[in-house]
Amino acid sequence: MLRKLGQRLLHSPFHPLYLKLVGSPREREYRRFLAALARNTPPPEWFARQIDSWNYRPIVSLLMAVRNPKREWFEQAVRSVVDQNYPGWQLCIADDASEVTPEPLHTDSRIQFASLKTRHGISGALNRALEMATGDYIGVLDHDDFLSTDALFRVVEALQRERYDVLYSDEDYVNENGEPVRPNFKPDWSPELLSNCMYMGHLVVASKELMLATGGFRSEYDGAQDYDLALRLTDNPVRVAHLPHILYHWRQHGESIAQHPGAKPWANDAGHRAAADMLHRRGWNAHVLDDENPTRYHIVREWKGSDLASIIGNKSVELRQKTDYGALEFVDKVSEAKGSYLVFVRSDVTPLAADWLTNLLAIAQRPEVGAVGAKLIAPDGSLQHSGLALGMLGGVGNPGRGLYQSDYWRWLHYTRNVTAVSSVCMVVRREVFESVGGFDAAFSSDYADADLCLRLREMGLEVILEQRATLVHEGSCPVGSREERDRFRKKWGKLLATTDRYFSPHLRTDREDTSLLIGSASAGSSR
Repeated sequence: MLRKLGQRLLHSPFHPLYLKLVGSPREREYRRFLAALARNTPPPEWFARQIDSWNYRPIVSLLMAVRNPKREWFEQAVRSVVDQNYPGWQLCIADDASEVTPEPLHTDSRIQFASLKTRHGISGALNRALEMATGDYIGVLDHDDFLSTDALFRVVEALQRERYDVLYSDEDYVNENGEPVRPNFKPDWSPELLSNCMYMGHLVVASKELMLATGGFRSEYDGAQDYDLALRLTDNPVRVAHLPHILYHWRQHGESIAQHPGAKPWANDAGHRAAADMLHRRGWNAHVLDDENPTRYHIVREWKGSDLASIIGNKSVELRQKTDYGALEFVDKVSEAKGSYLVFVRSDVTPLAADWLTNLLAIAQRPEVGAVGAKLIAPDGSLQHSGLALGMLGGVGNPGRGLYQSDYWRWLHYTRNVTAVSSVCMVVRREVFESVGGFDAAFSSDYADADLCLRLREMGLEVILEQRATLVHEGSCPVGSREERDRFRKKWGKLLATTDRYFSPHLRTDREDTSLLIGSASAGSSR
């Protein structure tokens, strides 16, 4: 009830009063979640036995740039590495001319320390630390943050399955005293999301071979040097693993982006330039727009085509007036369509902006994309659809339905890869739609949409949620019958047995409000 009240008051002048009176239900809930997680954590002996059974035990080198750190935070960061239950690590610290002394760091031979006599900036200091690194994999730890004791264990555990090039984990935010505030759960590898923001955050580990081939850190992007590096690490096809474990603790304080996203304006500018440089390197016909939220961007693909687009299911005058794309036809059924692009739009939706279709077509034209969907909101502004999640409500569901924003799944309003989108507003190239036989007549509602998208994904095509196309939906997303759900589960049972790769195993799937899975919370597992 408190969470629902908080949602209703979110954009009202009474929200600060609400927080003052009831505090943060999110923080209390998250600490309950962590307590449940701790009860399921194996004992130290289990970790030791696992390590003894591994055939591959690489050294992981962690880089740390230091500049006038708060001593107790710095020592906690170092101690979190020393206390790792995986022993194959190296910590390379470069002090950026702030005269930090290495004591008591000299007690462990795995810790390397270098002091720069003149300022080099964070990228320069990290590159100096990289020079000292001898490990097989390279990661970064900020001097005011700290790791979970199983952080490197989870990295190397994943490497037993496959020699990934890049690995990243979930994380959480902690206050100045190191107490947990809220988690930051992430989807599995989503290149579309990374092009819009540094969603990988912390902990990010890359093979030394790839790190050196990429060229390390670039000082001209200081403030967003990690985002610039992540984009360059993934310029070419690489093997990326998401570790759905909270392995990194990002400290919030007055000077950190973790607490105040606008605390470092130059970081937003550096991130914009990093994204623009990515477009240039990759030869994308696109440009970068800043979002109203710092360090978040929009990659706007150019669309100058004149291909006929067939609007199916909506012939309203209002839709015609609110669509700035001219090469259109309006038909009732797919069999009547002549366009190169099939645009499924229900009759009870209204675009917020006239460029909605242009934005969708710009994504749909890409050869690697099978389907692209719009974000749908209810008349009161609450979210209705931002991608379908497999396995929710026993079949498929709409994470975040009814919310204005999510406490635990921050990606609802971002353009990103998803498993499926709703045909309340969906665009598919005609040739692609026909190649999979269109919608399966055995399904209606969201099951038909999800079934189509899953077949597209089987062909190796991506499904994208484009949040720059937002439409108001007067009705509700259709819900299938129990019989239809059972047919869907029979057809896609193997996929339904796993967590949707673009959703978190730490969130409930028996409801759509993205609330924490508490009580039966697990330690998470790579998918």
